[in-house]
Amino acid sequence: MKYTNIIWDWNGTLLNDTELSIKCINTLLKRRSLPLLSAEQYREVFGFPIREYYQRIGLDFEKEPFETLAVEYMELYQIRSLSCKLYEGAAETLALLKEKGVRHILLSASDTGYLSAQLACYPELAGMFSRIMGLDNIHAASKTALGRLLAAQEDLSSALAVGDTPHDAEVAKAMNVDCVLVACGHKDRKSLLACGVPVLESVRQLPEFFTKRFYE
Repeated sequence: MKYTNIIWDWNGTLLNDTELSIKCINTLLKRRSLPLLSAEQYREVFGFPIREYYQRIGLDFEKEPFETLAVEYMELYQIRSLSCKLYEGAAETLALLKEKGVRHILLSASDTGYLSAQLACYPELAGMFSRIMGLDNIHAASKTALGRLLAAQEDLSSALAVGDTPHDAEVAKAMNVDCVLVACGHKDRKSLLACGVPVLESVRQLPEFFTKRFYE
């Protein structure tokens, strides 16, 4: 295979938490008498940094600091996220590719502690990732610096990044690796196609995609 390392995003790529995220952000909006988001609207406006996404949906940092809103959101989200499922076929895809010699790395904009708690809910993923990298806060500003750190520490000449947002494509570019995006997560297909990289429906299509496009 051309790719021997896959750098995975977590939320919206492997973890099916989009519906929960919409419910949580709508709770914040409802508490402040702001217009709620439909699933379509959410996937259009969501993005990184999360601070800017909050501003786009009407949250006013002059009334409440972003940091306070971030804590409120995580209080709603984190405990409920432990009941979220992986996307159908995600664990099987990871296992299949690992059997073929692919090394899996997890690179997330989530707080490392929260990420570890989520991963512990999926015994089928135990030992699947050779490296797990997250942030040291809940503000989800960017994982670009994290990606550059990974690139400085690892040989990524045969790596592919897989994610569900334009930010994942930006991080892949910063790491100088190829990228594939999946349209099952937090962003709409139109936004993903604008990134100029292949877009799949879900990670279940990766093995077939590799067979058609990426075997040498």
